[in-house]
Amino acid sequence: MSPFPVPLLKEKGDLILQIAHSTQKEIEHRNTPGWVKQESSGLIYTIETSLTDSEGKVKAQILRTLAGNGKLENVSQDAQHVFEAAKYGPYFVTTDQRILQKRRELYSLCDVDIVKPSELLEIFRTYENA
Repeated sequence: MSPFPVPLLKEKGDLILQIAHSTQKEIEHRNTPGWVKQESSGLIYTIETSLTDSEGKVKAQILRTLAGNGKLENVSQDAQHVFEAAKYGPYFVTTDQRILQKRRELYSLCDVDIVKPSELLEIFRTYENA
């Protein structure tokens, strides 16, 4: 059983999760917990599409922002995930401190709310109590 209340929210029809196609390989990785694979199997995945010129520019800005003074190739997959979340949005859920530290800057680039799992749960609670 998932420690995250996604199944209950899905069953009630209160939540639609889209998983970026770029994340699917991570889910299929042999070290990914079985419950994650099971829960994600019925979710909606995006498909890879060509980028417009403006989307390519945004993706490049996200990559540069995440890389900072580091190597672009070290954060290219994270940049892809953030870009996909921004494209299909509105949230990107992560525990990656490097990404969380840059969430304000990333929001200004692409209007995606980068949140911790605990913050997303609080958003759900606020929604349910409204």
